[in-house]
Amino acid sequence: MKRFITDLYKIIYQLTGYKTLSIGLAIVYLSALNLLTLYGLIFLLKGLVKVTALLKLFAFPYYLITIVAMLAFNYWLLTPLKDLSKGKRIKPLVAPIIVYSLVAILLFLYGRYFETINF
Repeated sequence: MKRFITDLYKIIYQLTGYKTLSIGLAIVYLSALNLLTLYGLIFLLKGLVKVTALLKLFAFPYYLITIVAMLAFNYWLLTPLKDLSKGKRIKPLVAPIIVYSLVAILLFLYGRYFETINF
């Protein structure tokens, strides 16, 4: 996950030129993808396992805690921030970010509209 964040940071930094904005957008974007993936997987697994308690993490008052926890986790992965400038010579990989984005969106949509996996 750290590689995703650093690659996304480098891409956004090349586009904007602002370090703080790039760090913030990279963390927010990857946190959103992680939350979509978690929600989709939990929603799909509710047919196999009793995970309804985990679905409460995505309900109204609790989803704020879930969002803050995911943002804090991704920020923790990125620290120390001074290491970001050391890897400037390595080109960022765009394809894994695009694939992860598509997988996260597909998991969310499939979990949302097709409900569960039943055997």
